[in-house]
Amino acid sequence: MTLITLNISIFFKIMTQTLFEKYGGKKTVGQIVINFYQKLMADENLKKFFTNSDMKVLISHQTNFISQALGGPKEYTGLDMKTAHQGMKISQEDFNGVAGHLKKTLEELNVESQDVDTIIGVVAPLSEHIVSK
Repeated sequence: MTLITLNISIFFKIMTQTLFEKYGGKKTVGQIVINFYQKLMADENLKKFFTNSDMKVLISHQTNFISQALGGPKEYTGLDMKTAHQGMKISQEDFNGVAGHLKKTLEELNVESQDVDTIIGVVAPLSEHIVSK
């Protein structure tokens, strides 16, 4: 293999790197999720949605879900979004608040702005499956 071929190979590996890989995999995603839920539980308007939840299970599911959404392994085995949020009476304002906390968490952990936009772009369409009020 020549140096040029090697450099091209490295270039394409970098160009095809998933966000999951770029930011350190499951360990980093786990930290994002923990910080994210700390913000949600501190938010007087949103914590009501989590008071009866097993946070260890929820954090595990969310870590797997976000990992998969960022191009990581397909390990999410939870309910689909509509079923998981059924009967919770989540408004668009509530959804936007959650998305705002996710964005702030990503920014605080130094995720590049274009990647934050990509991640929020993945999350935003889920509102049609989550918002019910």
